[in-house]
Amino acid sequence: MTKTIEVCIPVRNEEKWIESVLSALRAQTFKDFTVRIYDNGSDDGTVDIARKFQNDLDLEIRTRTRNIGQNSNVNRSFANCLSPYVALLTGNDVVAENYLEALLTQLDSNPSAACAYGKQIDLAEDGRPAARQFRSFSSVTDDDSVDRACKSIAIYDAISQFWALYRRSALERAQSQPFRFGGDHVMTCEIALYGKVLFVEDTFMTRSVPPGTGSLSTRFRHLLKVFSRDWERGLPVNSRLGRFEHFTPYVDMFHAHLDMFRLADIPHEMRERLVVRGTQALFRRYGRLVNVDIRRIVPVLRAVSDLPQSGNLLGQLMLFHALRKADECLLLARSPDLVEVRNRLSGLFEAGP
Repeated sequence: MTKTIEVCIPVRNEEKWIESVLSALRAQTFKDFTVRIYDNGSDDGTVDIARKFQNDLDLEIRTRTRNIGQNSNVNRSFANCLSPYVALLTGNDVVAENYLEALLTQLDSNPSAACAYGKQIDLAEDGRPAARQFRSFSSVTDDDSVDRACKSIAIYDAISQFWALYRRSALERAQSQPFRFGGDHVMTCEIALYGKVLFVEDTFMTRSVPPGTGSLSTRFRHLLKVFSRDWERGLPVNSRLGRFEHFTPYVDMFHAHLDMFRLADIPHEMRERLVVRGTQALFRRYGRLVNVDIRRIVPVLRAVSDLPQSGNLLGQLMLFHALRKADECLLLARSPDLVEVRNRLSGLFEAGP
């Protein structure tokens, strides 16, 4: 029998927190839900700990032997859901006892809403609430879809807006979360196109310290690794064939939004308006960081253009990817240095093997 809510938990190596996560679900005031754990090749005790809850929860554990990447694992976790509502949680989200009940009540009473989320409380290393917390949470309730998407771009910070309770019909309209830096931003923005986003103040989730939180730079490097296809496939991070992945994360996120805008499940004329207004919203929020990315990539592209040309397909492939990265940057900002190195790469590519 199909339950009202499917709770999907994509995990990898969460043995420290998974018991607390499942204990919190066992204590929920709302009981008509099932739990699906999607393990992404954990090599610790995550799965063994989770199995201890199979007598207490309607729980299924689906395992993989190989890491397919965080975004791909998130996508597979809700791809085949049958319940009318889908809750996404990580392996370290410990929710309040009324979490499912409070969010479901809001969605049930607001048919135009696509998603509901609660307050996020970040924990410090000692397990207590961290000194710095998100202070601003907001619903996105504009009647116009494009207005909602632009507001989502402007306000999205608290990750609890992504790890939230969704109406399944909205998830079915959404494209797969892209395997790019900021993929959660993209999906959250698209969900806002398909319905209102409700912040529910009277419930919460606590989140443990995320990996690499020692400083902003270490956190950033961790996220870049998470979204590296090299790392996903067990290759040296920043290998020769994947070396452009780490240099322009905000340019990549910008283009991931543009790809989503182009294919969003809305009328074509609305999509055109979304491209224009969504791009403006992205520049308002991330324009400075995009410019930093572009300044960072120019010497990298110049170094590629200075490499001895091998005259084979591998060399052409390197030039092709360098050219593509240069063109992605040029779409967002005009830089004389970038134009110069792009023309140099183009000349080398056209010369061919």
